Amino acid sequence: MRPFYLLAVICIMTSGCERGVPENVSFKNDIQPILNRSCVPCHNQVRPQGNIDLSSYSALMESRYFTRHEPIAVAGNSHDSRLYIVVATGNERMRMPPVHSEFRRVSNRETEMIRVWIEEGAKDN
Repeated sequence: MRPFYLLAVICIMTSGCERGVPENVSFKNDIQPILNRSCVPCHNQVRPQGNIDLSSYSALMESRYFTRHEPIAVAGNSHDSRLYIVVATGNERMRMPPVHSEFRRVSNRETEMIRVWIEEGAKDN
């Protein structure tokens, strides 16, 4: 029985390590690829739905949530950042991309990466 418990403890302690969220999330290497795949097809320069362009760092930081004129990403505060709110919410009416969309939903790991990036200051790195 002891080897089983040891194996269980090792599995629990290491679960998610290989796919964990890095401490220093990079916009260029981590966040922009997520946005390109799941968001940019609808939120881009040519067709900025909701007046939101997520095609580049500067476009994202200049975009404002249309009904409140709030920034999409509030550096250091993911819970006030619309970018994080719309991918993390359990409310299907608010969640992006929409359930009927042809684009892949942001995974839990990717959602956490967005949260960490914003909490780390939403840097252009």
